[in-house]
Amino acid sequence: MIELNREGWKVRMNKIIEKVDKFLRKYEMDYGSVDPDANCQKFIKEMQKGLDAEESSLLMIPTYISIDSEIPLNEPVIVIDAGGTNFRVAVVYFDNNKKPVIEDFKVYTMPGTKGELSKDEFFDTMAGYIRPVLHRSSKIGFCFSYPVVILPNKDGRLVKFSKEVKVRDVDGELIGENLLKAVKKMGYKDNKSLVLLNDTVSTLLGGKVSYPDRVFDSYIGFILGTGTNTCYIEKAARIGKLPDLQSSEATMLINVESGNYDKMPRGKIDVEFDSGTANPGSYAFEKVISGAYQGGIVLAVVRKAAGKGFFQMNS
Repeated sequence: MIELNREGWKVRMNKIIEKVDKFLRKYEMDYGSVDPDANCQKFIKEMQKGLDAEESSLLMIPTYISIDSEIPLNEPVIVIDAGGTNFRVAVVYFDNNKKPVIEDFKVYTMPGTKGELSKDEFFDTMAGYIRPVLHRSSKIGFCFSYPVVILPNKDGRLVKFSKEVKVRDVDGELIGENLLKAVKKMGYKDNKSLVLLNDTVSTLLGGKVSYPDRVFDSYIGFILGTGTNTCYIEKAARIGKLPDLQSSEATMLINVESGNYDKMPRGKIDVEFDSGTANPGSYAFEKVISGAYQGGIVLAVVRKAAGKGFFQMNS
C-alpha cells in the first residue's frame, strides 16, 4: 500500500512539474531556454558596438585612466565618494611600503537625497563638505557613482542622476568644473586638479593597489549590489570611438555601464512587471539581477499562476 501511495505521489508530482514547466515556457520565463554561451557572445558584440560608437545599450565609456604608472608614495590626495546615500571625504596617501594611509575621514549625507536641490545648492554643499581638508592637497580624486561621460581632461559630464537623488538643472553639467567653481566661490584661490571616476573604475584600481608588487594578466572591476556595473582594461587602439588613439600602444580603463545591457532574454511577465516600475526599460540588466527587483518579479509570477488556477484549496 505504501509503495502504491509513493508511486501515485510521484505521478501526481510529475504532472504538476509538467504543468508548471508548460506555464513558464508559455510566458518565456523558463531558465532552460536560456543559452549562456550565446548570450555571452551577444554581450561581447554589444561591447564592440559601444567601443565603435555604434548604437548599443553598453556605453563603453573611456575613462582616460591607465594603470601603467607607478603608485606615488607619500603624496596626499583629497578623495571624495558620492554614493547613493552617503558622501564620504578623506585624505589618502601611500606610505613607503605602498600601504594606504587614510586620514580625516568623514561621512555626510549625499546632497539631493533629503529633498530636491538647485544646481548651486548641490555643488555648494559638496564644496562645504570638503572645505576642512582643502589645505591638505592640490589634487582631488572624485569617485562619482552616477553615469557620466568622461572627457580627456578627466572631468565628466553628467548623463542623469539615479538612486533617488534629486537636483535641478545638472544633467549635462561638468561635475568637476562646477565643484571647483564652488570651492573658489568660498574664497579658495589655489588651483586644484580633479580626476572624476566612478565606483567600478575605483574598484578595479583598488585591486591594483591591494597587490602592487604582484603581476596579473589583467584586472576587472565588478559591482553587484543595488546596482551593477563592470570595468576592464582595453587596448587604446581598439577603442574605435577615439580614432586619435588608433596607433597607440597604451591601455585605458573602460567603464562598460553594463547595468544598461538590454539584449538578455526577458520573459513576458518580466517585461510586464518592468512596465510598472519608475523607469520602464531603463537599466534592464541592473534590474533583473538585483534582489529588490527579483522579489517583485517572483510575486508577479505567482500572481499570474494564481490567476491561471495553479493554487486551489481542497475541502
